[in-house]
Amino acid sequence: MVFNETIRQQLKTALKLASQEKINIVVWYQPFGKFGNMLTDKEHCGFCNVTADRSLIYEKETKALLFHFSNINFMTMPHYRRLDQNYVWWTAESTRSVRLSHGWKLTTFRNYFNLTMSYRLDADIVQPYGTAIGSLSSVRSKLNQDKESLLNDILKKKVKLALWAVSNCAFTSGAVYRMKFVEQLEAAGLQLDLKGKCFSGRQDVNFENYKFYLAFENSIDCEYYITEKFFVNSLAAGAVPVVLGPSRHSYETTVPPGSFIYAPDFSVHGLVEYLNYLDKNETAYRKYFEWRFKSKEDMPYQDRSYGYCQLCRVLHGINVDNLYNPLYGQNYSNIPLFGFSKKPRTIASLANAFYGNENTECLLSTMHELYTFKLFLSGCVFFLLCIVCRFLVLKKW
Repeated sequence: MVFNETIRQQLKTALKLASQEKINIVVWYQPFGKFGNMLTDKEHCGFCNVTADRSLIYEKETKALLFHFSNINFMTMPHYRRLDQNYVWWTAESTRSVRLSHGWKLTTFRNYFNLTMSYRLDADIVQPYGTAIGSLSSVRSKLNQDKESLLNDILKKKVKLALWAVSNCAFTSGAVYRMKFVEQLEAAGLQLDLKGKCFSGRQDVNFENYKFYLAFENSIDCEYYITEKFFVNSLAAGAVPVVLGPSRHSYETTVPPGSFIYAPDFSVHGLVEYLNYLDKNETAYRKYFEWRFKSKEDMPYQDRSYGYCQLCRVLHGINVDNLYNPLYGQNYSNIPLFGFSKKPRTIASLANAFYGNENTECLLSTMHELYTFKLFLSGCVFFLLCIVCRFLVLKKW
C-alpha cells in the first residue's frame, strides 16, 4: 500500500503542525540499561522527547508512558494516572517467549493499557528489529560507485561459504529445533563455520567473509518475528540470509524483496545443493544483491513510520500508519487518519491483542519449555530464600 496524493498532502500539513508542539514520552521501566533522552525527527514524526525521567509524568506535555512487559509490577506502577495519558505495553520478545519462557498469560490487564508496541505488524505501534526501507537507506548511504564495481568489491571478500553464530543452544524448543536442523545440514555436506557461546574455539568473526549466514530464529512459526540475525548479521554485513522462523509472508512484508533464501522451501539435502550451486554460479548468487539497487517504491511498507516515530505521530493525532495494519478493517477503520477519537482507546484484552492472531504452532508448549520454565522458577525461589536466610542471620548477629 502507498499513500495517495491527498493523504500525502494532509500528512505534510499535520507534521508541520506537530513539529511545533513538544510531547513527552516517558519510558517508565528501562529494560536495556540506562536510557538517555532522545528527540524524534520533527519533520517525519512530529516533536517528541523520549525520556526515562519519571518526574515528567506530571507535566501537561507528557502524553504517553511506556511499560516494558518484563518489569511490569503494579506495586511500582504510577499511583496517579491522567486520563489524557496513553499507557503503552511494550515488548521486543516473541509471543512464544513472552507466553512460554516468561510465563505471561496477560489475562490480568483488561482495559488498562491504551496501545501495544511490538515487532508484530498488527500491533498498534510497530517496532520491528529492522525494515526493508531502513536496509535500503543504509546501503544507499554507502553507494559511491557503480553497480558492478560495488558487487565486485562485495564478492571479493567472500572467501568462505556459510556461517552460523548462536548463543541460545537449548533454552527454547525453537533453539533445540534449529540446532538439530543445522546438524542435519552439516551431515548433508554443508561447509559451515560455527561461532558463538554454543561452540568452542575462536569466537571472533568477520561476517563479510561469508556468502551465506544462517539467520535462524529461536522462536519458530511466530509471525513477523525477524530479528537482528537477519538485518544486522546478514544484510548489513553483506551476507545472504538463509532464513528459518516465521512464514514466507512475514518475510515478504518486512524485508527487501529477493534478499533471502527461505529454508522451508527445500529439503535438507536440497538446501545444501542449492547453496553449493550458488557458490559456484556467481551470476545466480549476484541476484540476491539486486535489492540494493531498487527504488524506495519497490520496498514493502515504504511510506509508514515505526516505533517511537509512529507513537509520536499518534500522540499528535496522526494515525495514517494504521492503513498498513493487517487488522485495519477490524480495529482501526473507526479511528480518523488525522485527529483524535471521541473516546480514548483501551485494550479490552491484552492477551487477545498480543496472542490472538498468532499461529497455533508458535504458542504450543513443549515438555522442554515447561521443564526450562520450572527450572527458572526454582532458581528464583532459591534466590529469594537465600536473601531471606542472609537477612535472618544478619539480624541474629
